[in-house]
Amino acid sequence: TFLAMAFITLSNGTLFKFAKVMAQDHTIALYFGVYTVLSYISISCYMTLVKRFGGVTAVLLTTARKAMTLVLSFILFPKGFSWLYVHGSLLVLGACMVASIFKKLEKVPFQSRKSDKDDSSNYRDNASQDVESSTHSDDQTSADNSGVTRRVTAVQVV
Repeated sequence: TFLAMAFITLSNGTLFKFAKVMAQDHTIALYFGVYTVLSYISISCYMTLVKRFGGVTAVLLTTARKAMTLVLSFILFPKGFSWLYVHGSLLVLGACMVASIFKKLEKVPFQSRKSDKDDSSNYRDNASQDVESSTHSDDQTSADNSGVTRRVTAVQVV
């Protein structure tokens, strides 16, 4: 991308005009340099945020920053207020919240979401039934994919 932009600006002469303006006005060159450094820092922070906490959290944070900028602009520079600003902000934040909830639900295994009883209570219920109706049993142990060892009792009624 950088090479393509450099080639295009070289071919249409924009790069030379930019260099000429920077050489003539040192204040613009200073502003451009400060802007470049601050942009690099902010993009690096944003990408670290995305890497560490995910894209949804990063978008939520940038949206909150924009909302705070909007609130500060209303406080510092008086202008007409419309409830559409509030409704729009609630729609954007609500969409980010829903996306975050769905992302967290995807990380939770399906079995733990659908069952209300844990394995120990199921084991206790089955064991009490086995004791009442069994006259002969064979004990076996097995391990499932999650590494949990379970005791399986085969019951034979004679």
